[in-house]
Amino acid sequence: MIRVSTSKIFWIGTAGLSMGLFLIQALFFQYWLVDDAGISLAYAMNWAEGHGLVDQPGKDAVEGYSNFLWIGLLAACQKLRILLIPISPKLLGITCCFLGIYLLSSIGKIFSSPLVGAMLILLLPNHPSVVQWAVSGLETGLYFFLIIWLIWLLFQRPYTYRLALMIGTCISLLSLTRPEAILLVGILPILLWKAEKNAWGIMGVYIGPILLFIGGYSLFRWLYFGELLPNTFYAKGWQMVNTMAVWAKPHHMAKAIYGPAGLAGLIGLILALVHLFKKQLWDKNLKALSLLLGVGAIQFLLMPYDHLDWYRYATLFIISGISISLLTLDILLSEIRGSLLMKNGLLLGVGAIYLLYSSFLSFERSREPVVPLTAIQERAQLVKSIAKEHGLTEPTVLTPDVGGFLLSKGMKVYDLPGLCNRELADTFGKDQASFTAYLFRELRPDIITLHGLWTEESQLTESPRFKATYRLVYSGPNGQESALLVFIRN
Repeated sequence: MIRVSTSKIFWIGTAGLSMGLFLIQALFFQYWLVDDAGISLAYAMNWAEGHGLVDQPGKDAVEGYSNFLWIGLLAACQKLRILLIPISPKLLGITCCFLGIYLLSSIGKIFSSPLVGAMLILLLPNHPSVVQWAVSGLETGLYFFLIIWLIWLLFQRPYTYRLALMIGTCISLLSLTRPEAILLVGILPILLWKAEKNAWGIMGVYIGPILLFIGGYSLFRWLYFGELLPNTFYAKGWQMVNTMAVWAKPHHMAKAIYGPAGLAGLIGLILALVHLFKKQLWDKNLKALSLLLGVGAIQFLLMPYDHLDWYRYATLFIISGISISLLTLDILLSEIRGSLLMKNGLLLGVGAIYLLYSSFLSFERSREPVVPLTAIQERAQLVKSIAKEHGLTEPTVLTPDVGGFLLSKGMKVYDLPGLCNRELADTFGKDQASFTAYLFRELRPDIITLHGLWTEESQLTESPRFKATYRLVYSGPNGQESALLVFIRN
């Protein structure tokens, strides 16, 4: 054991330091929200204003989001008239992360080395992926808190009926925050297997909130949207099956946790875990984190490539990966004889380097943050002015970046990849003939905007029918990407 003061002040101070470091990184991003957050905000505001769960008033109900619980929080803020953009979504994300840090200060006490426990409190919330997406307007801050709560619950012993009820509730809330979290349902049954005498009774209590929340929302989805799965599934589908990018994912997963060490760090962790297993030092907490790490890896491998990047879909893998790495280090250090000063110095050095590296990455990302909501709102105003010049007062617009458009008045907006439109979700990038048939026969937008990869994937500019139906009225700069193209129907 590495002896360090474990007074209340030590843990409060560590938590306070972690919050301070988190805020510094959060301030790097200033007023930035990612454009996808505009979709969640549009659904939340329309819901709160009585228009239903739609991206725009008057349109058909399509589940164009995958973060229902987050939208519920935003809708509550709108109902209370405290939804201020970008302040409110950022404050919600930061508050959730601070609640997670509070729970981490309790989890840290479980470690035999308080310094390793302190590293857990400092490193997890200050990972650049957690920081960036927590203040992006998306649900990552809430997801972070719920994952930390789940870890805290899984670390409690023994598993009582009350604890099982809380675990079931936590996993249900995680699934309502991100649908892929449904894979976590199997964790408690595995941990209970041959470990608790009243396992079946505990399982009965555990499954209750899952049936209530997940089953209840699934029924609501079927009755309200007429679908078994969110529309985002049909829009994104199993894209990773059709791309070689899936084979690069293990490298990205390892890099998300160990930075430049990458796969070498992940291999080192696996070897250390095998060593602990052989030495019969595999405790229940290590088993719980291993299961979380496995589910996190499956989630990231199954999810399609995300154009927003920076490990947005790897939150569970990152949290469980760092946690299991530190717990493994804690067990190994307690078994290794050596200078107390050397061990403490090693921990402090590694922790400081990791935090500095994380802060550097956050700063670099903040210099050119991905798809700013404000930039798309400015684009929407440009499109409105072009429409006005051509006598269109309330044009219908088809565009690939839809968040900023949905928050702008005076247009009926359709998103090109089909997140909020089932027909586009089923055809774009999958069935070009059906896509163009729907576009020209039914949708018939007044204006279409394209740029970069979306121009290539839509294949519209290569279509003779498109050239005959639409004309280019604007070609201008679009950041580092290829030119923004605006077409208007003849």
